[in-house]
Amino acid sequence: MPARYDIEVHESWITLPDGDAGLRTPPGGGPIAEEQSLLALSDGSLFIVYRSIDGYPVGSYSRDKGHTWSEPRYLEYVDGHRIKHPRAACFAWKLKQGRYVLWFHNHGGASLGKHPARRSRAYEDRNPVWMARGKELQTPRGLELGWENPEIVLYDDDPIIRMSYPDLKEEGEMIYVTETQKAVARTHQLDARLARALREGVDGFSGVELRREATLDWTMDSTSACLPELPVFLTRCTECPYGSADQRAGFSIELAFHGESLGSSAVIVEAWQPSFGGVRLEWLDEGSLKLTLSDGRCEFSWSSDVGLLSDGLLHHITIVVDGGPKIISFFVDGVFCDGGDRRQFGWGRFTPNFRGLPARVPLMVTAQGLKSLRGLRIYPRAFLAAEAGALFLMASGTGCVAPRPR
Repeated sequence: MPARYDIEVHESWITLPDGDAGLRTPPGGGPIAEEQSLLALSDGSLFIVYRSIDGYPVGSYSRDKGHTWSEPRYLEYVDGHRIKHPRAACFAWKLKQGRYVLWFHNHGGASLGKHPARRSRAYEDRNPVWMARGKELQTPRGLELGWENPEIVLYDDDPIIRMSYPDLKEEGEMIYVTETQKAVARTHQLDARLARALREGVDGFSGVELRREATLDWTMDSTSACLPELPVFLTRCTECPYGSADQRAGFSIELAFHGESLGSSAVIVEAWQPSFGGVRLEWLDEGSLKLTLSDGRCEFSWSSDVGLLSDGLLHHITIVVDGGPKIISFFVDGVFCDGGDRRQFGWGRFTPNFRGLPARVPLMVTAQGLKSLRGLRIYPRAFLAAEAGALFLMASGTGCVAPRPR
């Protein structure tokens, strides 16, 4: 018979930080500071991130093992603008190769409005899930994390579905994430290209190699061009011939744009056939570009953030149309457009009924377009944020655009 051992357990707990007040929101912030996610930096400092109802996640640092913490601040990207996030779990992890990733939902939540009824709805829109790459930066305050452009990591076809309470695991080159939808828990293996983007950022991709994927390369010297054949978004299902099959296709548009000579709103370039639709790019006098897409049955549009293109400089722009989560994203000078202070969402959804663009429609560059366009490329897949950044670095390195902080 096995021997029995009586073990006496003594437990001693210390609550941190020291004092009677814990980690809260920045001065003037709301009363919610919940679901702290803690990790250690390479110098032994501690970083913690948690949710608020202020429209942004909150972060703080400790240099004495959690006894005291820096004044909480809203998280920021490396260029200084705040990261948007609703009232939902916001977690961070350290990857094996010395980079970090942040789980968030990339919009400001209903709490961007000040009415209490709007604040109460800030739980919504936890789909899709985005992750931002983080890297250690030496600052006057000590080692801190700087966050780069976000990637779409997980999505559900039902936009009302909410995904949260995650965890992350690395095994070799693979990255796995877990999440729950309250009643359903899942584990997901991330695509190898996405895993590379999260670990390496723009350094993991070559702008030269990406440019080789272009199926349209228009320059100011081009005499004529047509819309290339792009992947079909929605087809007939071969197993159930009376239904549809979502191909989760996508494409990307890259252009160099100079808006100095433009005043009122005008069409810049279009490839459009009245019965079958096409693509149209317009300059808006608010200082943004508007993309309109149509398959002849449904039509939708989205625009870049206001004011970024009206300063008289030459800009690099990448537009990503991703038929997986059905999202359009704009990148201006390598920076993701998140809506700024003017709108809750910087990215826009489009209809799942979109079948795709027609091929071989003549590309028409207007007189205003000839004044503003310096180049236009179309690629037959949706680029990652890291790939859009690699294209910008290539363009700025060759002098095609002048890099500038946003």
